[in-house]
Amino acid sequence: MPTQFAKAGFLEPLEKLVPLLADYDPSTLTPLSYKSHVYAVPYSAVGYGIFYNVDLFKKYNLTVPKTWDEFITLCDKLQALGITPISMSNATWVYTEIYHPAIAASFLSDQWLKDLIAGKVNFTDKAFVRTFEAAEQLEKYFIKGWQGISYGDSHEIFESGKAAMIFDGNWMIPDFRGSGLNFDIFLCPPPADLVNAGAKMYWRIDGGWAFNARLTGAKRAAALDFLNFIAGPLAGEILARDFGRMVVGPGVRLAHADPVLAKMVQLREEYGVKIRYGCGGPFDFVQPSISSVLGKVVQGVLLGALTPEQAAEQIQETVNEQEHR
Repeated sequence: MPTQFAKAGFLEPLEKLVPLLADYDPSTLTPLSYKSHVYAVPYSAVGYGIFYNVDLFKKYNLTVPKTWDEFITLCDKLQALGITPISMSNATWVYTEIYHPAIAASFLSDQWLKDLIAGKVNFTDKAFVRTFEAAEQLEKYFIKGWQGISYGDSHEIFESGKAAMIFDGNWMIPDFRGSGLNFDIFLCPPPADLVNAGAKMYWRIDGGWAFNARLTGAKRAAALDFLNFIAGPLAGEILARDFGRMVVGPGVRLAHADPVLAKMVQLREEYGVKIRYGCGGPFDFVQPSISSVLGKVVQGVLLGALTPEQAAEQIQETVNEQEHR
């Protein structure tokens, strides 16, 4: 994030230098801003969901779940058919960035997240504990031996048809497509009491292009040309088509993008969470240690070393410790 660089005067505000930024969704600029000034052009967004094997679903007449109970029923049906429901790896960053956020997005209401930012609730609240309960509930549906499986191997398991689903991010779309797999994506379905709110996508901005305030002459002109190009629709089309990036710039039609990527962009625009408790969210700017401890406690829950309540308590303890520093 550009805050420290902006404070030190190393970066130059971009509002006047890159006019296209005026047309961007403000939510995509907030993580790259400081004191009402934008200091970077968003590179792309990262979105998370549940990828699934379309051919396998068609073969056994399975449907995409709309509620959490339907999701559990789907996993039970797959196991009864002798099919592993979910490919999973044992990596704390996967739990921090992909697995837990994908679940929590649909399990935490907008109001709860507002209350969290306002200090009216904390991480020991039942609503947050429930996200760990949901994460724990799915463990029995993971690929056998997941405790020793790497992130890369979990992809091969999914791509080879040995598991029906995988929690992952949009950056994997080119790899999944290259494997020849027929796949699609759905968002983690909500629990019964939040069905009316619908499923939500957890997303964050995946970095941005900033401008060195010390540049002069030809180097400054070239850097400005690049920033204005990367902010425009042509660069967005290239990033989406060739790199599977979930672009956020205005005017991008995704004409040549993978259809699943185009779907994810639409899902983010329609169902993307407005407040993010962890990676890339406003609360995480104040308490960045939340992200560092989240993966460890999720791992503890999945391995049976922590209860959901203990996991939530550890996160709150981390917050309390940082506040007292």
